[in-house]
Amino acid sequence: LIILNTTKLVYNGLEIANLTLIEVDGYYNVNGEVRNLGNETMETVYIILFTYNPDGEIANHYYQTLSKLSPGESKTFSFQKALTVNQTFRIFAVGSHGYMDVENTKIMELLTQIEELNQTRIKVQVLTDRDYYYSLSKDIRNANQSILVVMYSMVYDPDDPFDWANNLIRELAEASKRGVNVTVIIEYRTYYGYMSKNLEAYNYLLSQGVNVKLDQEPDTDHLKLVIIDHKIVYIGSHNWSEAALYYNHETSIKIVNKGVANILEQYTQTKF
Repeated sequence: LIILNTTKLVYNGLEIANLTLIEVDGYYNVNGEVRNLGNETMETVYIILFTYNPDGEIANHYYQTLSKLSPGESKTFSFQKALTVNQTFRIFAVGSHGYMDVENTKIMELLTQIEELNQTRIKVQVLTDRDYYYSLSKDIRNANQSILVVMYSMVYDPDDPFDWANNLIRELAEASKRGVNVTVIIEYRTYYGYMSKNLEAYNYLLSQGVNVKLDQEPDTDHLKLVIIDHKIVYIGSHNWSEAALYYNHETSIKIVNKGVANILEQYTQTKF
């Protein structure tokens, strides 16, 4: 048996270690430990196991949940009879802090979709925490044709000399000036009131000649979506705020595929 990405795997502040395989009736149990390396309690931890056939196709996936994993705490897990002798596997542990806006409680379904997309040769990359900013800022600078941004929270603070949200917002203005077709839709009116903190970003982009719109419909549009050159998609939990880009634990994915980009572009056209 070959274990893929296992020993000391750290993902989303969680470490998987001490993996063992126990043979039972021609199958293998997958046992291990998960440890919280962060400084906050994980309200829920998902352990996700993907198994693969010899040809690389996904055979199955399984998940377990653990509750309340404190900083520095370890808990054991066991997947019973999950593997056959010719299979390989990959395992993830992903946690939710319970934040309403982070949306990590859906990560198990998200990772399953990622693995399935990878099997169809669509390039998918998981971007956690600050990795989102590093990847996205580079792709914005390299954009040649178009950039579409639909963002729930976009906070521009020109008085802050170190603010990654400011950097991304200014990169949009620079892209527009070099001839890229930039469209930005920012949430403003929601079921709960007005997103006044988004006005600074709107006013700045408008002053720079960017095609920007405040979404003033009463329903809440919670998207965090970026599409570049009709083929590069960023979607997930990252808002464009200093907190989300630098301080929070966030999870998003980057998808490089024209078909996926087209589906999401059509969706935004119907909504906005």
